[in-house]
Amino acid sequence: MSLKNLIKSLITILVFIKHEDEMQRTERRSQQQRSSEMTEKLRTATIQLITEVGYVNTNTVNISSRAGVSRGALLHHYANKSDLVIDATSKMWKYSILATQLLCKKLTNCEMDIDAFVDGLWRESFNETYVSVTIDIMIAARGDKKLAQHLDTSLAEMFTAYRAAAAVLFKNAGLNAAQQEVAMTVIVSLLRGLRVQEMMRPDAELAEAVRKALKLLLKTALVANNTLVPERGSSKNPNL
Repeated sequence: MSLKNLIKSLITILVFIKHEDEMQRTERRSQQQRSSEMTEKLRTATIQLITEVGYVNTNTVNISSRAGVSRGALLHHYANKSDLVIDATSKMWKYSILATQLLCKKLTNCEMDIDAFVDGLWRESFNETYVSVTIDIMIAARGDKKLAQHLDTSLAEMFTAYRAAAAVLFKNAGLNAAQQEVAMTVIVSLLRGLRVQEMMRPDAELAEAVRKALKLLLKTALVANNTLVPERGSSKNPNL
């Protein structure tokens, strides 16, 4: 074989190898994407079913059916119901924490007013799904050591995040760390408790009235202490 032909052959081989490598990388990315989409479907179905029928009546059969996948596919990603529930609720609680932190940051930066802040907490951080699933998991964890450990860890992270959010929200209110925590606990406890009452005895008008009372309380406390200004987008906010 001539040197010219040898070089052509080597180039052809290198091009083929490069093409095969690119195909394999694309296939790996595609598999990872499909796996990610599958686990998201399973997590969503799990939370939906716990909300609708409770933890006890949620199982791998109805989860896979709700997600539109086979039970075998579910078990390929999760060894059992407990592992799937732990993953799904972990994601749910992390979202709630991030939503609360973002709302506190937006309020202190005057990107939203107090009314929008309370409404955002009610809608994003303390919606019916979040509260009902949390209660169900707390009950189920009493007889499940693995679930109880997961719950303890997640709740510890949640309350640590609340303390951090309080430090942002009340940083110019003249409150020490303990007082900030008390103030934040009043907010989250009221909204969480109100959601539970709404689940027990739905009354949208009453729930709105209670939220209005909370908004007034926050306006009185924060605006009076020159911590926030009531108008959205004001440049007078001392936290800017």
